[in-house]
Amino acid sequence: MVHLPRVIGIVGGLTWEATALYYDRLNRLSNARLRLQQPDSAHTVRILVDSLDFGEIEKLANREDWPAIGRMLRASAQRLEHAGAACVLLAANTAHLQADMVRAGIRVPLIHVADALAAGAAAGKVRRVAILGTRFVARGTLFDAALSAHGIAVAAPDDATVERIDRMIFDDLARGRFTPEVRSAARKLVEALPEQGFDAAALCCTELPVLLRGESFGLPVFDTVELHVRAALDFALEGIA
Repeated sequence: MVHLPRVIGIVGGLTWEATALYYDRLNRLSNARLRLQQPDSAHTVRILVDSLDFGEIEKLANREDWPAIGRMLRASAQRLEHAGAACVLLAANTAHLQADMVRAGIRVPLIHVADALAAGAAAGKVRRVAILGTRFVARGTLFDAALSAHGIAVAAPDDATVERIDRMIFDDLARGRFTPEVRSAARKLVEALPEQGFDAAALCCTELPVLLRGESFGLPVFDTVELHVRAALDFALEGIA
């Protein structure tokens, strides 16, 4: 019997830059893993993308109308399932605030970013992780249960850092402004985290790994896109690579 990779469905458009990053990482990493089995191949997993209008999502987020956002995400996931996706990824950390609604509306697995981060942080043997993302994610409990199950404390950085990163995400990154000035400001915020008692940080907004690509820091920094994609590939390539 020939085992084929399972189809991965991506709820995208949150933002399009974030979706492009997920698509890029999935193809690069799946190709690398499949080459181990077939060295001369150029195979990758099959991917379906349903790209939403970020402007509509942003308006609802500004009103904190999470049920409406959840319905949009659930409908997207259902379209992906009906098109043949064997699992679903929400290509944004903040979208996972409505993960339960999405999961309840589909029969295929939703690969959750919190589980992926928890596995990566546990392997890194860290004790207290700063959540860097939108204010909704940083001040919420999205990652608490998954990380606490591994004995890892998780918290938002101080209010000034949370607000600065939130403005950076919505005012700059969501609009495609990845400037050297924004990059430098973000780097300084990450480097200041040990002073707040953190021994690691998690980039819990998909645009942050784009902004900070190639940077190195004095503490472990977990890229949730990378971890999320690897978890999806573990599912899609199970029994193959």
